[in-house]
Amino acid sequence: MLKKVTQIALCIIMLVCAVLVDVTVGEIDQDFPEGYSYAINVNVSSSSSPKRQLIENIDEWARESRITPVLVKPDTTDVIHVKNLYYFGQKPKRCASGDCPVSWYRRGMKGRYLPASEIKALNLSGTYLFHDSNQCFSFSRFLRGQGVTIEENMQKNDHLLAYMWRSHSTIPFLAVAALLFIVSLVWAFLAEKMPSVRIKTQSGLGKAEIAAQSVYEFLRYSSLQLLLLLLLSCLILSILHKFYLFGFVIKYLLIFFLGLLLLPAFFISISTVVIFPSTHQIAIREGAPRASLVGSIVIKVLSTIVVVSVFPTALANFGVARQQLGSVSRWRQISHAVNLQIDPSEKTEDSYARKLVRVAYRMEGKRQAALSYSAANSIAQNSRGTIDAGLMAPYDSIAVMNPTFLTSLHIQEKSLCKVQPSMIDPALAGKIRQYDDLWLAKGSTKSMTDMLYSPCQGSHASIPVLLATGGVGTFSLVHKPLIILVKDLKALNPDQFLYPAMTTGNLFFTQPDGVEEALHQENAQQAVYAINSIVDDAVLASQIMEYEVYLDFILVITACMAIILCAAISSRLWMIRKRRWIFVRHTSGEPYLSIISSYLLQAVFIIAGSLTLSQLLFAHEWQAVSHPVLTVVMILLAFIGLECGFAFFHARQAFAAMIHRE
Repeated sequence: MLKKVTQIALCIIMLVCAVLVDVTVGEIDQDFPEGYSYAINVNVSSSSSPKRQLIENIDEWARESRITPVLVKPDTTDVIHVKNLYYFGQKPKRCASGDCPVSWYRRGMKGRYLPASEIKALNLSGTYLFHDSNQCFSFSRFLRGQGVTIEENMQKNDHLLAYMWRSHSTIPFLAVAALLFIVSLVWAFLAEKMPSVRIKTQSGLGKAEIAAQSVYEFLRYSSLQLLLLLLLSCLILSILHKFYLFGFVIKYLLIFFLGLLLLPAFFISISTVVIFPSTHQIAIREGAPRASLVGSIVIKVLSTIVVVSVFPTALANFGVARQQLGSVSRWRQISHAVNLQIDPSEKTEDSYARKLVRVAYRMEGKRQAALSYSAANSIAQNSRGTIDAGLMAPYDSIAVMNPTFLTSLHIQEKSLCKVQPSMIDPALAGKIRQYDDLWLAKGSTKSMTDMLYSPCQGSHASIPVLLATGGVGTFSLVHKPLIILVKDLKALNPDQFLYPAMTTGNLFFTQPDGVEEALHQENAQQAVYAINSIVDDAVLASQIMEYEVYLDFILVITACMAIILCAAISSRLWMIRKRRWIFVRHTSGEPYLSIISSYLLQAVFIIAGSLTLSQLLFAHEWQAVSHPVLTVVMILLAFIGLECGFAFFHARQAFAAMIHRE
């Protein structure tokens, strides 16, 4: 039984490794397509040059220096499956023959090399790719001369594990779960071999010979199935993905394949020498207590604490990532949305500000002006300059929105419930009222406390809230915000709120054609030097979140496999120690449930203690769990169910072994 459980667990983990390699290679390909090795992330909003002028300057510099910077951007016609590379200067050599498609690892992805003149409404901020570091350095120096901010320099890392470790916070938890799985796998194998090892030891075999035989047996029954799964994974990935980068995929599949064979084999050889009792210990009956001590304490306590600590964290992360993906999928519905990049060099700013505000009014009349502003930093800030979460409770954010923003993300207004001022903290209500004179239009008879709404009870959808700072389209995701719902933009102060919201991208427009028409009607074209798509950062966030979902899914699976092995091991060790006692009790007519009740009580005690300790050690992670009590109960019941099932099986096996004198 334990041997079969071990084999199944190995197969599942091999498949999990294949998924991990696949999604990570796809992630690397998204960052460094077409064999590029260096990249820089830039923010052009700090530059005073108009967008068209900046494109011309970069293009001219690229032709003179014979360097071809390439900007990666999603296509607004299909932001998920089409990503183009826009080149400055000379056409890349591989595109000399004409139309030049881009090769992506994911089969559903496509794109083309396009000249920079085709950028149009896309934002110049983003990732620029190069083949060597000197080109990257020269371009960075040129951009600084143009007033552009260089946010990050990146170099392609061909070491997949190093890339994962540096890129994502989930990886340390995944490493803990993987180590735990390897240890549990070794202990499962040793627990299965313990009776035969005792016989071999009494027959005179040395520990080195027993260790060699154990390693050989593990490799013999594990290597064939893992090899078949390796070939199957390669076949499936070759069907689902393009051949591009496939050699890289096979390389790391082989590394994981060898790791799943050699690491357990190494630990088995060491553990056999260190743990198994000698002939003298067997003669004085020290072997069984020692096996029980090692199995019960090391496996039942240490492993359970680590698994139970990792599992809720992974579960919480998985739930958060799932909510984030749901919000991003709604954000993708407005892939054509744009914001206005205001010309900071315009000296008649006041007159143009009024014109731009009238543009917003025109767009609102067409229901094409969307407002979202995260106001928690302003309203709920404490004396230390941080957000006072206690003041906002039970809400996790404060946001100013209008109905157009909600409907553009497919969030129905009827899903929001009215919040009366008496229902929130009086201190918070007072802080909100302090902003009435600043944010509301002069002469307004209403207070912002009369505009308060929140998602109705039972609503589980997270809502994206645009931040007041950061990249264009950067948002935070909140589950229960306190929303100041402004149904008419004219109710807001045009100078103190609306115009600043346009400059930061918190007021954006869902149709670019309508914006150009409104700018022409208000004669405000000179105040705007760029109309930019805001979907770029949302797509990048989506890409990161999708990868996080995969990692959390892999983490949960790995932890679950360790839990199953842990339950199987402990009951197996218990059977070895108690089989004579089981035989006597069951022969006298006592049912198996009564026999294993003491074992199950011990298991419940250990699990409860582990849960308590994990909550103390990982209190922050437990706060992220939506329903901590329910999660604890579910983990407890699942673990008891596993323990009960394995205990029943091994108790029956112990009774049968005594009958047949095995």
